[in-house]
Amino acid sequence: MNMNNLEQAVKFFVYSKYSLENRLTHILKSDWLSVKLSGITGIKWTREYSFEDFLKQYNFSISPFDFVRFCLPFSNPHYSYNKLFPMNIDPFLVVGGTYKKGYTIDSAEVLKTLDTLNNFDKEHQSATRYSKVGDIPLFVANQGKNRVSAYQMFKKQIRAYVTQTEYPQPKYLRLHYVPYFNLFVLSLQSGEQIEYEVLPFPEYTLTLLKAYGVQFGDKIPMDKGYFFFKHWRNKRIKICNYLMAS
Repeated sequence: MNMNNLEQAVKFFVYSKYSLENRLTHILKSDWLSVKLSGITGIKWTREYSFEDFLKQYNFSISPFDFVRFCLPFSNPHYSYNKLFPMNIDPFLVVGGTYKKGYTIDSAEVLKTLDTLNNFDKEHQSATRYSKVGDIPLFVANQGKNRVSAYQMFKKQIRAYVTQTEYPQPKYLRLHYVPYFNLFVLSLQSGEQIEYEVLPFPEYTLTLLKAYGVQFGDKIPMDKGYFFFKHWRNKRIKICNYLMAS
């Protein structure tokens, strides 16, 4: 496992969330034909109120926790107050989300606020709290989601309190291609049992998993393809609807 390659893959994964949110915002504001031409199928708005009404109050921002747990199967990003430890973190390794509108753009004021946030102790109600995904240098914002983009904008390290969460070692994981449906599945072997989870956005996840050291296994039989296709669509719809501030 090359740590430099893995960090670059994590940064791509983090960036992919912003890319997905921008694409979905455009798609969900478009008509039926534009959605079909976009190439992202299986996405729809399922709430009682309109997408336009939502955007009047908030930015379209997927919950970091839900983005990671769906896009990176077998992860469980959470924090435990009794298991927090301090770390200085590259902001581009953190999955956050900015749903609030109306933030100041005054650089001096923003930097002052970030310095204040970095000095909070663990007990402070606004202390930054993250979870780390196993041996992957990927952090998920639990407390302090909106501020991540500000740290990224100013390329400023984040002082956060982190919970280490488990993620399977690559030797227990395998990637599988699903012919005809052009899907990818991740499997986890635990003793005699093998679990399979389809990747809803493999274009964001494959690079990360391969950099982590996950190898390809056997292809999925074509007669099982429709089963994974249905799960692929359902996961994409769920991701679209796990929004911050909603």
